[in-house]
Amino acid sequence: MDTTKSVIPITPQNEFIITPSGISFFIGEDLSSHASAEGHAKLLEQVKILQKELKAIDKKFDIHLQDYVNYKDASLLALNGNDEKIDHKWERTENLFKEQKIEIKDLQKFLQKEQNFRIRE
Repeated sequence: MDTTKSVIPITPQNEFIITPSGISFFIGEDLSSHASAEGHAKLLEQVKILQKELKAIDKKFDIHLQDYVNYKDASLLALNGNDEKIDHKWERTENLFKEQKIEIKDLQKFLQKEQNFRIRE
């Protein structure tokens, strides 16, 4: 039988069954010789090599993705830590301003009583 033809003749040596997707043939020829004659073996080797390379690339991508997630988490922690420091420093500064304002008022009252000091606002 000629393997270069794309049409398979139905002969007594070939068996076939009808499936829901159509007619399937069970051909009595050696599939490995057909694969080597058509060049499928080389294609299969190339597909296997590509699969291995794709797995390696996928692993590298996963590593880079994990690096990005770790970097993002560290950056967020640093930013949140800075925000907390700023809030704490601002509260301390507000308290110091309140104390200074109270001291200024006390001095103004004292100077007003003692030296006839006028408050400008």
